[in-house]
Amino acid sequence: MYPRPVQRPRPPIWVAGVADAAVDRAARLGDAWMCGPVQSLSKTKSCLSVYEDSCRRAGTRPSWILRRYAWVEADRRHVVDDVLPAYVNGLVAHWRESAEDDEEKALFSRMDAGEPVSAEEIARDRLLWGSPDDVIGQIKRYQADTGCDHLHAAFGSGLPADTSERSTFGSFEDLAGMMRLFGREVIPAFAD
Repeated sequence: MYPRPVQRPRPPIWVAGVADAAVDRAARLGDAWMCGPVQSLSKTKSCLSVYEDSCRRAGTRPSWILRRYAWVEADRRHVVDDVLPAYVNGLVAHWRESAEDDEEKALFSRMDAGEPVSAEEIARDRLLWGSPDDVIGQIKRYQADTGCDHLHAAFGSGLPADTSERSTFGSFEDLAGMMRLFGREVIPAFAD
């Protein structure tokens, strides 16, 4: 295969998954574990515990990436009132397909029983969202609660492919604007 990889002896292999067997596999066979982008904070911490235990048993060094779907704008109120409800609604349709965790099943049971569950409640421990200051605070909370030092933010991602011709929420201009805003106002808060 050409071009040959630059890394020697090979590129690092990052393994995703949230089922215990998948997290264990990441510890044994991968160079890093990629935590799923929709797991709640408590599920993330549970998976992290499995990962760290598996790394100890396998004699590997724990390295992991917290993945999160994201929506960041200068106007927090617009995100809360107009974007978050539609975005979360699209994400929930996809999450239902893969809900394995008791916490996720309980959330869907509440929704199915007609309980009003706000988009903010659903997003609180699962997404990066709001203004740059909101997102900075969320990232700092994830760092404090999990010790994560790598973050993968996927702007407007995660919709099921059958909801439209693409699996992203927002226009190209929306996504490009978020990336610029994140780069300009969020990343510098974490520069060493």
